[in-house]
Amino acid sequence: LFISLYCLMYLWAGLMVSKMRGRVFNKEFMEQFRSELNCDPPLGGAPDSGNGHFADRLSYKNWHDFNRAFRIHANMMEGIVVYTFLPAVATIWLPMAGVVMTTIILLSKVVLSCMGGKMQTRKNGYLMAFFFVILICSFYTC
Repeated sequence: LFISLYCLMYLWAGLMVSKMRGRVFNKEFMEQFRSELNCDPPLGGAPDSGNGHFADRLSYKNWHDFNRAFRIHANMMEGIVVYTFLPAVATIWLPMAGVVMTTIILLSKVVLSCMGGKMQTRKNGYLMAFFFVILICSFYTC
């Protein structure tokens, strides 16, 4: 159940990146690149990940908003193995501890992603996940 919920949150974060990509790299913004590319510019600015040629011309606010959404999704992708495998293994030997840990991990990811990745909520969400996954799950699975 936890792995399914985490994967749904990961999918949701990816959809938020797509929504943000459509907002900041819209058709009007991308039109300025037509003469440089000698073709129709890609809708959504793909493959720009927020630090490429297209993003160089974004306003600071749009650049910041897009990068925040992109990093939330990337952080979830970077930790998907740790946040799904270790709790699953811990739940085999200590079911109650595994359920508590996975619930706290899920809540920490909600804090991180639903609050928009603002610095204070990001720090709180990261600390919750780090403490319960790395410290507790690691000791229980060894």
